Amino acid sequence: MTTSNNQKQNYIDRRNQVRRSSDRSKAGLLKGVNRSIVVISVIAIFVIFAIILYSTLMYSSKKIYKETFAHYQLLADRTTQEITTWFSTEAQIVVNQAATLSINQNFDVEYLKDYFKCIVEDYNDKGYIYDIYFVTTNNEMASGIGYEPDGSFDFRQREYYIEAYRHPDELYYSAPYLDMYQNKYVVTISKAIFTEDNKLAGVLCLDIYVDTLFDIVNNADISEDSYIFLVDNNYAFATHPNDKFGYINDRPRNLNYVKDKGYKELHDILLAGKKSKYEFTDYDGVDRIFFTCPVEINNWSIVAAVSKKVIYNSVRELGLGIVLALIICLILGVFFALFMTNRSIKSIETAKNEADKANLAKSRFLANMSHEIRTPINAVLGMDEILIRDCKDDQLLEYAYNIRTSGENLLGIINDILDFNKVESGKLEIICDEYDTAQLVDECCNLVNLKAKEKGLEFNTSVRGNIPSKLYGDNNRIRQVIVNLLTNAVKYTKEGHVDFIISWIEDDNSKGFLKIIVEDTGMGISKDKQDILFEPFSRLDQQKNRNIEGTGLGLAITKQLVEMMNGQIIVDSTIGKGSTFMVTIPQEIRDSKRMTLISVHNDNGKKKLDKITPFTAPSVNILVVDDVKMNLLVVKGLIKKTLISVDTAQSGSECINKVLEKKYDMVLIDDMMPNMSGVETYNKLQNEYGDKIKDIPFIMLTANALDGMEDYYRDKGFAGYLSKPVRFEDLVLCFEEFLPKEKMIFAENKE
Repeated sequence: MTTSNNQKQNYIDRRNQVRRSSDRSKAGLLKGVNRSIVVISVIAIFVIFAIILYSTLMYSSKKIYKETFAHYQLLADRTTQEITTWFSTEAQIVVNQAATLSINQNFDVEYLKDYFKCIVEDYNDKGYIYDIYFVTTNNEMASGIGYEPDGSFDFRQREYYIEAYRHPDELYYSAPYLDMYQNKYVVTISKAIFTEDNKLAGVLCLDIYVDTLFDIVNNADISEDSYIFLVDNNYAFATHPNDKFGYINDRPRNLNYVKDKGYKELHDILLAGKKSKYEFTDYDGVDRIFFTCPVEINNWSIVAAVSKKVIYNSVRELGLGIVLALIICLILGVFFALFMTNRSIKSIETAKNEADKANLAKSRFLANMSHEIRTPINAVLGMDEILIRDCKDDQLLEYAYNIRTSGENLLGIINDILDFNKVESGKLEIICDEYDTAQLVDECCNLVNLKAKEKGLEFNTSVRGNIPSKLYGDNNRIRQVIVNLLTNAVKYTKEGHVDFIISWIEDDNSKGFLKIIVEDTGMGISKDKQDILFEPFSRLDQQKNRNIEGTGLGLAITKQLVEMMNGQIIVDSTIGKGSTFMVTIPQEIRDSKRMTLISVHNDNGKKKLDKITPFTAPSVNILVVDDVKMNLLVVKGLIKKTLISVDTAQSGSECINKVLEKKYDMVLIDDMMPNMSGVETYNKLQNEYGDKIKDIPFIMLTANALDGMEDYYRDKGFAGYLSKPVRFEDLVLCFEEFLPKEKMIFAENKE
């Protein structure tokens, strides 16, 4: 075999290896099944163990998260409690003195100045009481530190005065503000005092420095990259480590006025007045979780801003430990699985090699069978077609048509085997296109009508319902399904009739189902054998049916084709009465016009050849190259009436010499020739004499009709592809596509 033939065979072998049948592989792989089960079991154990470790990690992580969150929420609560205690202690001073004033009812300003002076001195050891004073309804002030207002300001307009009067039963806590005299931040606690006749006497106020309050917040024990800050009852920052969030015009900055979106959303959370947590990226770029806790005594809030890194550190440490253990377990599991696998790898490889060898042997067998059988069939059918076209004797024509029928039957058996191989290896494709339903039915009937009449069977065709005239689908495969069913019915029916019924089931306006029914009065099939009816190479009652031709592949291929087209096939059969096969295939509507009624063209059962030569081309020169002389005679005989000038060559070297000596309009060349194949011949011409042959179409005419070969030859540079046995119609189509139109005289132009 030449180098090119080997390359082509390797191409076929590689393609078939990739798409080999699973059934072939199973037989070889059974040897390693037990070992594979062991390996899979071991891996499953480690997977389960890994899942347990993962679950433990998740559970532990959630628990640590929960405990960590609880810890920092507790820290916020504890700080809130300290602030509440501090405010409560100072508020008690106001409560006690308010009670004293209410009882004594002595609101003389001079008396109150001396009285408050003593109180300030008594509490001065605390260091954070600034002043206690009383503002009368006449805007007079009695201050414990001796402050004398100049009368330019109305203290009754102060917030602590107004709010205390509005809520006489409550203490009012002001937001921190900067005292202009002491230059310190103070908070005012105030309460309204009334006379015995329930008239406002004035407002008692206590000013306290908030340094201690800030110290409580700033000295809280909190983690790295974390802090606590205080928000007052106006939702402004009383404390915060970011100086940019500091006081404006001696007043705290409100959270809602900060550009950072996170603080604005935190403001909304604080409005709810409940414990909560919220996370966002803080002003310094650190991701923090903010735990909030309200100070119920005065509607202030404590916020603990805790770095997520701190919270996740403990989880990360635990997670790293568990992940490390998981990785170690997985590594051990992989090594153990590899160890177990290596013990059976030789048997698996042996089984794989056996499957590959079987697949290669089958591929080579199919390729050789296609070539070796099609070559003589090409000669038989080719010479027979020449005889039919030239002969005028009716008796001889009868013999010629019988030869043609037998040859096509033999070719059909070969095609069945090749089709089954395509289906089995997953290479058969469904190619959809628009088609004429009347033509489809007519062709199917004509293909089967002769066989039915030869057996003396009544062949009936019935078209029911409004079948659309044009549908969209793979009409070639549908035709194959119908012909297979009809041929099968004729073969297994000795007397009676075969009915072909076709109808349409509408789904919607654009699609529906083509319904095909084939009924016969044959021998029937028992229920127990209907299950194996569609299995490949199965023939029922072989002893009884030994005289019936066939491979046992027709129904297997039919079922596969129907399922590939998303259809369904059902069989109903009774022994001694006959069988009914029903097929439904979804199709799209392309022309909803009703299909015209068909007539089965009898012509004594023979489909006559069209003997009209569509064109003549006396000025056209072609070269036909084939190592089999009979094949050369077939081509010359088929195209004799076209008047095309035909030269022949029986080897690649002879082809090269003739192409260099004479200008040809086309070269038809076989591939599998001795010494130099068709592909090698073309490559040599292309590489060495490219300019000489650039305008000559090279057509591959070969008996290698396996799936994918047309693409293979086109990839090699051939303009076209024809498979043997070649027909006159195929040659005509090829000539019309590639020969110069100016050299062709078509029949309609001849007079």
